[in-house]
Amino acid sequence: MKSDIRTIRCSPSDPSKIGNELNVELSKPANSHGRSISDFESVDATNEGRLMYGNATSFENLKTSARHVDGIDGEDDSTIRILEQALEEEQAAWVALCSELEQERIAAATTADEAMAMISRLQEEKASIEMESCQYQRILEEKSTYDAEEMDIGIDCERNKCFVKLQRAIMFLFYSSIKCLICRN
Repeated sequence: MKSDIRTIRCSPSDPSKIGNELNVELSKPANSHGRSISDFESVDATNEGRLMYGNATSFENLKTSARHVDGIDGEDDSTIRILEQALEEEQAAWVALCSELEQERIAAATTADEAMAMISRLQEEKASIEMESCQYQRILEEKSTYDAEEMDIGIDCERNKCFVKLQRAIMFLFYSSIKCLICRN
């Protein structure tokens, strides 16, 4: 009996092992009458499937059904109590794991929402920066065009000034040469 307790009690920390250990225990004969706990499983087979999903009411139904079966002696009763305790520990571990899984799911969903919000914000900032960049690009192109036009106008003005200076110089030389010719004659 003590080996049964040791086998079952070491397992609640790892819920994946407890099912295997219970199956091993259920397949062993429980007493000298040749009856095993698996004989009692058939009493409430419909509730057995619900136990796998942590349904507390089916667990209570199974306990009640197992206790009402005729011919349970003291050793079977203590084995049932040990198995009930192991099952309760497994259910508590299952509930804790489900709770932890739900917390992880909520944390993951929150993180995903925050990531999506950050992505949206960054996309908006990127679009704003791209728009601003396009505006600056247009301004630079317009300024460059304006500067080129101003440069052309400046060059034209400079040419005109030079042309006027040359014209004046030519006119001055022309009149000077005419004066000289008139003075010589």
